[in-house]
Amino acid sequence: MATDLDRSELKLQLIAAIQELPMDFREVLVLRFYLDLSVEDVARILRCRSGTVKSRTSRALDQLATSGHLAGIDEDNHSIGGQHVASRT
Repeated sequence: MATDLDRSELKLQLIAAIQELPMDFREVLVLRFYLDLSVEDVARILRCRSGTVKSRTSRALDQLATSGHLAGIDEDNHSIGGQHVASRT
């Protein structure tokens, strides 16, 4: 189990990695995962198609996965916002 310090460090690394993403990717991630909105709601807010939301989400997550800020994190045992995040293998 991760200590509070480990979780704080993970959050800081994640925030740094998200800040480096292009704005359209950041918007989608915040709306989808931080505010927990549906793809349809995000599309309506951003005035784009659902497919655009899905592709931006996928590309943003791909960029986060390869971010230097998140290098070395144990992919099989980490969480974001209290929810376990499974690796996409």
